[in-house]
Amino acid sequence: MFSPVYRITPAITKALMSIEADRQVVSDLPIDVTVLASLRETARLVSTHYSTQIEGNRLTQAQVKEAIAGARFPGKERDELEVRHHYRALEEMERLAAAGEPLAEGQLRRLHGLVMTGQSKPTPYRDGQNVIRNSRTREIVYMPPEAKAVPGLMSDLVKRGAQDQSGLLRNLDPRERRLLELFRRNGTATAAEIANHLKLSHRTVVGLCRSWLKTGFLELQNRSRKNRAYRLGQAYLTLIE
Repeated sequence: MFSPVYRITPAITKALMSIEADRQVVSDLPIDVTVLASLRETARLVSTHYSTQIEGNRLTQAQVKEAIAGARFPGKERDELEVRHHYRALEEMERLAAAGEPLAEGQLRRLHGLVMTGQSKPTPYRDGQNVIRNSRTREIVYMPPEAKAVPGLMSDLVKRGAQDQSGLLRNLDPRERRLLELFRRNGTATAAEIANHLKLSHRTVVGLCRSWLKTGFLELQNRSRKNRAYRLGQAYLTLIE
């Protein structure tokens, strides 16, 4: 199964904390149904513009909005269809996400069908090589896997998605997220090591560890009072594997 190679660096941890702070600010805003619908529409249009631009689409962001609404741009008919198809795929993706069911490989292929043809019909995987180029210089910036590897990789992707732990990560507070890197690096940690990593007093960390043991975020690795050590709870190990 495909296993992406990555690690949660201090920079990534800082970015996650910043995102969490922004998310909290937004969640506290009095956003009604109308505002929420407007935000989603803006996100769909922006995503459509930049995703198709990677493939060489020539429409500007403003033109993408107009094309979705039905405007025509002579000489850019292919670009018009491309953004309309991509927009429809995003709408279907939101519908699938709202259903809250595990994503099947057939659904991914139907989404691909919407992107490629505008029809919700599963499309076959590519049988040749393609590349991602810089739209200005035409320089190759990404060489995707060979066609023969795609079916297996897609199957692995769906299997991995069925055990998605993003919700678990979102529920962690900033201090818990910062600890992931410590446990990823060392496997276990004492209260003193946790205190040093979080820049907190030993007394504060002892109290936090008691709480984390109750919630299951941490488990005892060594029960010795003198050399007591902790490890991540079983449910959280997938976040650092």
